[in-house]
Amino acid sequence: MKERTTWSKRLRPLALFGAAAVGLSAWAGFDMTNPVTGDTETYTYKYVGQSSTWTAADWQNDADPVANPDNDPQTPGSNVWDPLLIDGAYTLTAPTLEGWAIRLGLYNGAQVTVPTLNKIQAGTTMWFTVDATSKLTLSLPGTGHLGDNQNVNFYVAAPQGLVFNSNFATSQNDTDTFNYYLAGSGSVSYQAISAGSHVIKQADVALSGTSQVASKTLVSFTSTTKTFTADAAIKVYGIDGETEVETVYLATVNTTGETTLTTSDPVGTVELVKTSTGIDLYYVDGDPSSIVAKTYRPSISVNFTSGTALSTLADVGVGDYAIPGTSWNNLIGNNGTLSTVTQVDSTGAASTVAGVGVTISGTRGYWTCGSVTAATDLRQGYIDDAAGANASPQVVVSGIPYYSYYAVVYFSNNSANVNFGYVTINGTNYKWDSENSELVECEGTSSDSWGASSPTAWTEGGNYIVTPTIVNADGTFTVVGHRLTSA
Repeated sequence: MKERTTWSKRLRPLALFGAAAVGLSAWAGFDMTNPVTGDTETYTYKYVGQSSTWTAADWQNDADPVANPDNDPQTPGSNVWDPLLIDGAYTLTAPTLEGWAIRLGLYNGAQVTVPTLNKIQAGTTMWFTVDATSKLTLSLPGTGHLGDNQNVNFYVAAPQGLVFNSNFATSQNDTDTFNYYLAGSGSVSYQAISAGSHVIKQADVALSGTSQVASKTLVSFTSTTKTFTADAAIKVYGIDGETEVETVYLATVNTTGETTLTTSDPVGTVELVKTSTGIDLYYVDGDPSSIVAKTYRPSISVNFTSGTALSTLADVGVGDYAIPGTSWNNLIGNNGTLSTVTQVDSTGAASTVAGVGVTISGTRGYWTCGSVTAATDLRQGYIDDAAGANASPQVVVSGIPYYSYYAVVYFSNNSANVNFGYVTINGTNYKWDSENSELVECEGTSSDSWGASSPTAWTEGGNYIVTPTIVNADGTFTVVGHRLTSA
């Protein structure tokens, strides 16, 4: 990782774009500062028209400061692919563009929609730049050529400053690489675009306080195809959002599942979490155990109560798996369904997650552990088993939006030091192996007991277990408890 150079050196070729030699009397071109890299972009044409759809007469050429271009920039059939600048609060719909070596910059409030973009294939590096006040919508309903192993760079400084409105099912090659450089609030709304690969190359994160955590949504999804890699420099800024603290480099990683990425030097941790709606980045500065505000992994958490909901603002649950008490879904521990379910974001705040439900069945109802307080402890209320028809209560969580996840399952009893029976999770029987301190698969018999209830201590393998990572095949998580005859 240490061999990487700074961004100004790595991206210096930007300063050369459009910089071919011209006569001394020629117009100097239109220079803009890239909002992500700080490098100079030079444009040949600048939009000066007033119409909502660009035409040849709407463009000023760099060789002539008068609005009288000598050819048609980016209009159908022109085969002229010079860099185009739209600088100002214009709202434009472009014609069908055959991109070739397209270079387009949107600055100072420009709002541009490109209905069809074909043939991104030329040998010159291509780019789209969107500053913090602008927006580019690529509708892309065409079936053009996307090939010749070229790079297309997207520099985005606005929230969802780049939006793909439709799938782009190309008819040839699909070998170009789309690289995304995101600064400030910059993010992308993504559809299933058939580039050779999509790579997050850079993202900025501002800390929310000294040794605290900031989070950022890099990509939000509006389609079902979601494959990105990360080969990124994460620039970390102080609470002012301007003072650069450090740059964290990430190795290339496919984010089809939850992945934690760390640098080669102990400067912090970056985590990319992929859900059904986006890719979020979390940064922890320093030792996670000592930070003032923590990063909460996105989660769905359910507390089976005896009728009293968790009410504390403090974190509830065990260690790194705890979340604020007000962010838990509270469900009275009788047979029934919770149809409105919330999920927790990186700050611990909860929001409704569509399509998720929690159903309890096979229990005789809730029971309580009287030695702990319902408002602050998950173990106070729990779904109870009983001999006979209620020996194996079941909980089903449906509509889970995460591509992969793990589950923390808490166990309780109204008496201390009581063993638990084996537990079946998505059809596999598990118990805790105390000798080797690990969760293991088991036959699922009455002899497969484990743990010991405790009203005072949290102990993995004692009164909670953590499942292996579960790849989300059908959006459903099922856990079945099994009563010991002696319990």
